[in-house]
Amino acid sequence: SKTAIENIIKLSEHKPEFIIFADTNFILSLLGLHESPLNETAVHVKKLLDKISRTINVKLYVSPITITETRSVLRAISNEFRDLRVSPNMAEASLKAGIGDSIIRKLFEEVKNSGTILTAGAYFSPYISDLGPILKNNGIDLFNDRGINSYEENQEVKSDIKNEISYESKRYAGPTLKTVEQLKHDTSLWHFVSDKRDPTSSTIDAKFW
Repeated sequence: SKTAIENIIKLSEHKPEFIIFADTNFILSLLGLHESPLNETAVHVKKLLDKISRTINVKLYVSPITITETRSVLRAISNEFRDLRVSPNMAEASLKAGIGDSIIRKLFEEVKNSGTILTAGAYFSPYISDLGPILKNNGIDLFNDRGINSYEENQEVKSDIKNEISYESKRYAGPTLKTVEQLKHDTSLWHFVSDKRDPTSSTIDAKFW
């Protein structure tokens, strides 16, 4: 609300600045590339950030490791269904039967709505090869700091990943909810953002999120 924004500004000695790093799930939701109840939420968040940018310095960024992870997710789906040519009838039947994960089902929806035959490669290829420009057109810039690539070798990051694997294996009584690669990404990004902050700053002045 307008009142909440005004109160945030009052709490700071200067115009608040927020640098927010988008993760893979947010990107997939914003671009509508997977079935998720958070798709609409991501769009609303983006609209909110655009709205408050007049009174608060706020910017969405994506890190190089998130670009890599998002491409890997889309490339894996594209390769898995490389030889599949999806017709409108096939897409409609697959959607009714609940076949496929949240990403491939978006391809089925696209084929059903457009009435044209598509392959996974043709559908996902632009997002894989031109993800950076596509995100920029959607208001997310690349935070081109390659220093984040070294974080997965950081001992503290390795320790956190090990602890998370142990925690998830106990919680889910089997395979962890996330893969090791996903945990590397999430933990590296968390530490990267945390290290960007001034440890003495207040929440309103933390800047990096």
